[in-house]
Amino acid sequence: MTDTPQPPKAPSAWPVDRLDLLAFLPMIQVAWSDGVLTSSEMAALCEELEEQGWLDPRGREFLRSWLRPESPPPRASVAELREIVRNRWPEDRNVPESLTSLGLDLIRGAGLTAGPWSQDGAPAALARAEERLGVPGPEAVYKLLGIPNPGRGAPGPDRP
Repeated sequence: MTDTPQPPKAPSAWPVDRLDLLAFLPMIQVAWSDGVLTSSEMAALCEELEEQGWLDPRGREFLRSWLRPESPPPRASVAELREIVRNRWPEDRNVPESLTSLGLDLIRGAGLTAGPWSQDGAPAALARAEERLGVPGPEAVYKLLGIPNPGRGAPGPDRP
């Protein structure tokens, strides 16, 4: 009897106990929001992920599970990520200009003001991954937060 390789399972729900992963959430949500994560998008995010020496193996594997083009998350899971971002974003702040800044706002809003996200290396790696994704930062941020972009009007149809 030969073992047939099984395709990877879709990612599990976002872990509410892993506040250190919040900074990645906006980028992963936007990468999947169009329903397709290309190989180059996945490679860009995975490369930056591998360079995060502070990230433990469990966190790294969890993030990888969200970056598998051959096993995309269900649309409902992607929508849940959007809701997590919207619920955690501190509305008293100015709208960030990038997904990186939004992720860092989520980290600060969760009370994580020390550790890797307070150092130059982790935020810089996140910014490089965003740049490699090629998404227009401000436009993606406004749409993700579900608020009108002053330069564009109302966000897309997925706004609640």
